[in-house]
Amino acid sequence: MIRKSLGAALTIIVFLIQIILLPLTSLAAEVEILTVKRAEQILLINNKSLRNLESQIYNLKKDHEKALDYEIEQEVWYNSDAYRRMQLLKRKELYPLQAEHALLSAQENLKATRNNLILNLRDKYLALLSAKQDLELKNLKYLIDYKAHEINKTKFNNNLISHLEFSESEYNLVSSQIELDISKRNFENVCRNINLFIGYPIDVIYSKVEHEPLDKQSIYALSYCIENALRNRREIKSLQRELNLKNFQKEIIERNNVHITYTSASEEHKSLISSINLLELQLQKVTFDIEKEVRDIYYSMMEAWEAIEDAEKKLEAIKAKEYLIEAKIKAGVVPESMREQIRLEIRQAEYEIQRAVFIYNTALIKLNIAAEL
Repeated sequence: MIRKSLGAALTIIVFLIQIILLPLTSLAAEVEILTVKRAEQILLINNKSLRNLESQIYNLKKDHEKALDYEIEQEVWYNSDAYRRMQLLKRKELYPLQAEHALLSAQENLKATRNNLILNLRDKYLALLSAKQDLELKNLKYLIDYKAHEINKTKFNNNLISHLEFSESEYNLVSSQIELDISKRNFENVCRNINLFIGYPIDVIYSKVEHEPLDKQSIYALSYCIENALRNRREIKSLQRELNLKNFQKEIIERNNVHITYTSASEEHKSLISSINLLELQLQKVTFDIEKEVRDIYYSMMEAWEAIEDAEKKLEAIKAKEYLIEAKIKAGVVPESMREQIRLEIRQAEYEIQRAVFIYNTALIKLNIAAEL
């Protein structure tokens, strides 16, 4: 009696689930194959921020050229007092250096913006790759449950299993269908998300999302990475240029004791000393922050490598398990459906390795950026 009641309850649940499932049909068409390199190319071509920065650099080059062309007229020089000569020297010697600093900073900003876009893209691509793999796994699971249910349907019609067992089989199938449709919807949403980011038609759905091969780049020692970062990072270079400019401006003011004779020059001189002290403190902090950043990224990269090794060991263990299951299937100890289940586990483990490789490659890119390798 209890078995019949439970079987009836499962039948009702299956019916309700099927009703809920009706609106989950996907209307999007899968039409394209995507790789991370192709996504990167599309992004860098379409991104408006990069175009704006390139336009800014073009204008700053013009400003720099104009500053270099300035010449002091001899008559103006000879007819000027010390304060006026200081202003002329600024325009002749300081302004070109300031224009060069602005140009270099803009070029460095373009490079940094490009790197940040690529790293953001890789996060979105990993989400896309994971969603596609989940969809494929859910599809395989559905096919396994469908095949099992067809077998159980035959068994039920021949009175080889109970109504409860048949209802459970039907419930498993519908549950797998629901999971599959939810996974489809999630994949479509992730596709739209990455399309919006790279500037691609938003409704494009990818029939295949390629994984990325392992980057076998040699790894430098941590000490070298830190040393290279402290020598070449844009934040340090920019602060050093600013310091040099402030010191040079201070030197121009100090020529002929202009800062002693003129009040405005004196105030400018005091302001420069204060700015120089502040920049030196900022340089110390940035140096500390960069060293910590490189260390953290380096250790994260090593952890990502260990994750690959762990995933590979897991796959080896599952394959060893597959060998034992095949032997048991031949001996008739376990049903043949176990073969499909273990193959699903193998596929899942393979996908785990692919994601681990992608995460490692991303960590390596982050290290190259942080250490200016």
